[in-house]
Formats: sequence, C-alpha cells, structure tokens
Amino acid sequence: MFLHPRYSSKTDRPKRRTALVTRELGRYYIQIAAFGETRFADKGQLTEVKAGCNFFWSVCSSDEHREAGVGFAIRSNLIIKLATLPKGFNDRPMSLQFPLKEKRHATFINAYAPTMTSPEEIKDKFYEDLESLIASVTKEDRLVILGDFNTRVCVDYQTWEGVIGRNCVGKSNSNGHLLLKTCVAHDLLITNTVFHLHNPKKMSWMHPGSKHRHLGDYVINTCQHEDWFGDNDEDIQKLQDEKCEAFRFLQQDTTSVSKKAAYSSIRIKVQAKLREMQDSWLSRKADEIQKYTDSNNSKHFYNALETIYGQQSSGTSPMFSADRSTLLTDKYASNRRWAEHFNNVLNRPSSINAEAIDHMPQVAINTSLAEPPKESEVKEATKLTSNGKATGSDSIPAAIYKAGGPVLLQKLTKLFQTMWQQEIIHQELKDASIVHLYKRKGNRQSCDNHSKLSPRHCQQNPYPSRPQLPHSTHGRWTPARESV
Repeated sequence: MFLHPRYSSKTDRPKRRTALVTRELGRYYIQIAAFGETRFADKGQLTEVKAGCNFFWSVCSSDEHREAGVGFAIRSNLIIKLATLPKGFNDRPMSLQFPLKEKRHATFINAYAPTMTSPEEIKDKFYEDLESLIASVTKEDRLVILGDFNTRVCVDYQTWEGVIGRNCVGKSNSNGHLLLKTCVAHDLLITNTVFHLHNPKKMSWMHPGSKHRHLGDYVINTCQHEDWFGDNDEDIQKLQDEKCEAFRFLQQDTTSVSKKAAYSSIRIKVQAKLREMQDSWLSRKADEIQKYTDSNNSKHFYNALETIYGQQSSGTSPMFSADRSTLLTDKYASNRRWAEHFNNVLNRPSSINAEAIDHMPQVAINTSLAEPPKESEVKEATKLTSNGKATGSDSIPAAIYKAGGPVLLQKLTKLFQTMWQQEIIHQELKDASIVHLYKRKGNRQSCDNHSKLSPRHCQQNPYPSRPQLPHSTHGRWTPARESV
C-alpha cells in the first residue's frame, strides 16, 4: 500500500476532475490517497468504473462557502476489504479504518486545518474534533494522520523531543503550537521532520507573496519502535560523512599507504563510537526499567522491555507428550497436553495434620466478617482496580466497572450479596484463562520450561476492607532478584 499525503482536486476540468486524479494515481501506483480543498458539495461518493477507483468526500452543503473539504480515493480492490466506508464528520476531518492482521486495524485520518486568519472558535473546534477522533483509536491499532494543517512547526527539536525530528525547517506560528500540543497529548510524531531530504522535496507549499517555501503537508504517526540510533542520528550522520570522505580520498589513489591507514583508522573510530552510543542507550534503558521495577509499575516495565527486544513473534510451537516420546504438532493435541500438564501441577492432593491445627492459638471470632458485603465495600474495590491490566475470560476490563456509575454498582452489590447468601460462587468467576510463558531456558517444547499466568476477573475480590493475607506472603518482583 502506498499513501499519498494530500492531493488537491481543484483542476481545470471540474466535470472530469475525478478521471484526471485517477489517472495520476494510477501512474504512481497509489492505492489510497487523501486529498483536500475539494469543491464537491455535501457528503457523497463516486466510482470511476473503468479506472477502478472510488472517491469519498465530506464537504459543506452547496449553499455554504466551501473552503476546506476532505476526501479519500481508494482502489476498488481494497473496498471489499473494508468493514465500514470512510466517515466524514464535517468538512475538515475524515477517517478511514483499514483491517490488518490479527484483528487489528490501521486508522487513517485526513485533516484540513483552518488557516491563520480563521477565527479562534473554528480552530478550537477543529482540534477538539481531531482529538476526539484520535482518542477513539485503540492502542493496538495503527494511527496515521494525513493532510494540510496550514501551520509551521519550529526547528527546536530538543524542546519538542519525541514530537518533531532533527530535520524540521522554519519557525513555529500560533497554529504550529496547537498542532504540537495535540501531538504531545497523544504521543504522536510528525514523521516529515524525521527523514533527511533536500528542502525543495520536503517543502510542499510556497507563500504567494514572499515566495518562501514551507512544510505544510504533514504525515503524523504514533511513536513506536524506539531504537538507540534514533537518539544519535545527527552524530551518526557526521561519522558516516567522515568515513565517506576518507573512502573518496582512498579511491583517488588506491596504492597510497597513508590513505589506506587513514581509512582504516576512521573505520575503527566509527565502530567504537557506535558501540559507545549503543551501550549508553542501553544503560539509560536499564535504569528506566529498574525504576519501573522499584515502583511495581508492571505495565511500563514490559513496555520498556518491548522497546529493547521488540515484539515477540506470535504463534505456538509443538510440544512433547508427557513421556517425551512424541512431538505433538496438532493444535488440539497440544492443547490437551497443556491441560494435562497444568492439571498435574495445580491440582495436587494435600495432606492435613489435624493435631497441628488443634495446637494453633485461637483468636476471638470476628462476627463482622459474616455480614454480607456492603455497597461501600464494592465501591471501594472498584476504585482500587487497576486500568490497563489483562482481563479474565469475560474480556471485561476494569475501566468498565469504574465507568458504570451507581446503576452498575447496585447490580454488582446485589450479585455479590446473592452469592453470599446462597454460598455459591458461579463457576465462571472461579475459572481462569491460563497463559503459558516460556522461561527462556531449556527446551521450549517441554511444558516444564513454561510458567503460568492467570488473568483474574475484576470482580473476584469485592471486599478490600476485610482482612487479607499480607502482601509479604505473595510472590513479587524484587530488585536484582527473580520472582518467587
């Protein structure tokens, strides 16, 4: 798929403008294009049957002044893959959701921002709509924002680290600060400023008065795949230039001993500097991971690990049978082997010494523990649940219970009180989805070299104010030690 950030549909032949645009898209093998400043009216779509291209647009009505107007051009062979057609909210933002693998999606937002002379109310409304669209995209999906933002962003990449790169040009204006603040709030990166290109190829807009070129069309993406050389791009470029210069001198006289020695020295210097940069980046990441470990922030802990090692490949590997005589390649046979393994590990018979129990010191009976759970206890338990954690088999995140309000709170309290009175807990609340994690030691195809992880239901412990086992009795992560 090739994305063209913006294509203006103002042409000299308005009756056949779509045919001209389709022909140009075909010349460059563009499958999806976002265009702005279209002069169509209202919301609609049009199909160029012979060219195999579909147009979707969202513009003001015919009796209004049409200043913006956004749309998408999509090849017909991709239309059948879309679950929903592009959605236009008004004449400035429009979104398109394209399906990817593993039930994920790529969301493209085509935006046309107000100009500098537009009233502040229109600018605020545009960025409110844009932020609502961005917030509707889940973290698992890819987000790409395309369009003309009628703005300029500054070259101060150190102040706006993570938002703009080192190859930005020009100075910021008031519209630029609005865009930069939006990117900071949603962890977005203006990718046009990351790659090194000649200014004439990078600057897509020329001021009609001063004839100065500016970077006006932006491609904005979510920040992902951080690496050590991204933080040292400028220093690495200087080292490469120095090495290339020495190589050019060597090519002018390949028999020169001094030039060979100089080139060899430069190569050694570049390799040493690169290793030093990588070690420094890894050291900073190690300190960051240790900080997350000390604060028991498991979410950011694993995100930092993923930054270093990358995403792990999905899929399952074949497992050995219990007697290690057969390699189980069938999915159902492998699942049965996992069920057999965890049944033997978890459901172990226990022996109880009644005499030892009788010798235990007795304490006063706390009759308050026999009372049914109160609504205040359920409310407190709901507040204590953590967002962003793995869900149980019901796939209901903790945030749902927090956002449910008084109505859901009353229903949950009634459910817990019913279970308390009947002394029966539904089997769905007791069952756990067991996930096996490879310990990264030993044979991966042996079940013994995997640990288990069981995401619990959010409503399993509705009584946080009642006595529980102390935290010291549970296994947890400790600095410089393994979990127990």
